[in-house]
Order: sequence, then structure tokens, then C-alpha cells
Amino acid sequence: MKKFGVIFACLAMLFVSCEQNGPDGTASLNGHECVDLGLSVRWATMNVGAESPEQAGAAFAWGETKVKSTYTSATYFYEHDGSATLKPENDAAHVHWGGRWRMPTDEEWKELQAYCTWTWIEKNGVYGYEVSSMTNGNSIFLPATYNLNTTYLAYGIYWSSSYAVYPSGGGIFLKINVERISREWGGPYEGSYIRPVCK
Repeated sequence: MKKFGVIFACLAMLFVSCEQNGPDGTASLNGHECVDLGLSVRWATMNVGAESPEQAGAAFAWGETKVKSTYTSATYFYEHDGSATLKPENDAAHVHWGGRWRMPTDEEWKELQAYCTWTWIEKNGVYGYEVSSMTNGNSIFLPATYNLNTTYLAYGIYWSSSYAVYPSGGGIFLKINVERISREWGGPYEGSYIRPVCK
């Protein structure tokens, strides 16, 4: 009985530590930082596979959880089961970071667009968007995952866990560049990047 009490206490402490915010709205979950932007989910401070907010990190095909050297229709092995969103075992953010981490849905990307201010900046030599909450002022940096040394060539693509049935099917992604932020869908076999969320 005493053993279970100790285990429960440890779990409670872990849960509390995940929820406590730093002065800039940051918290830690499974060794990865997230930021409270006043939205329905917290957003990670960096991409899966990255070691800093400016790094692109690791690329994944939609529904796959392993990094590959080639991303083509011939090397794509995930078979979509008709679900509107990916299951945890096919969610690269959840598989690699564990716990409550997962890929954002299309609706969560919409929310980030609607309730944050997006400012194109250069951070440590990397172009991207500083995304600042309209509610509490906290922010994250989304790097242009394809940074081609000039602000007008740099762009970024980020997967959601959502699937677009119409018009042609495919994973829904967020595309960013200096002139535009758009949500699109396309070939799920293409290697793109992931910014996790958690609750």
C-alpha cells in the first residue's frame, strides 16, 4: 500500500511540473518545452528532431514515423484507413516525444492563425515567423523549414494530423513564406516537418 502511495505522489509531482509555467509561459513535458499561448493547446518551442527553435528538425511523410533518405510515392508505405485524423501510433510527434505530445490538427493550426500575430523575422540567421499570442503575449518561432538564404526563397511546410478527403485526398499542412500563410493539402508521401502540441 505504501508503495502505491509513493508512486501516486511521484506521478502527481510530474503532472504538476508539466503544468507550471515559467515567466514566458513555458512548461516542460517529457523533456520538451511547450508554451501557453492562451489557446486550446500548448505549442512546442521547437520541431520534432530539432535541437533549437531555429532548426527545421526531421522530415516525415504523413502518417509515417521514421526518417527516410528519399520521399516519393514509391517509398511511401502508410495506408490511410479513412480516419479524419492520425492515430497515436501513426503520429510522429507522439511516437518520438511520448506522453501527451501529438501533431496539431488542422483546426488547431486555424486557431493559431486566428488568435496570434505573425511577424516574419530573421532569428540567428534563419527566416521564419514569430507567432505571438494576442491573449498573453507569449510567442513561439516557426522556422522556414526550407531556408534558402534569402527571405523571398525561404518557406516552410508543417504537417497537421488531419486528412483532406476532398478534392483529391492527402494530409493537410500549413505552408509559410514571407508573403503568405496558407493551409493546403497534398501528396502525403512528401517529407515535411512537425511542430507538436500538448494539453
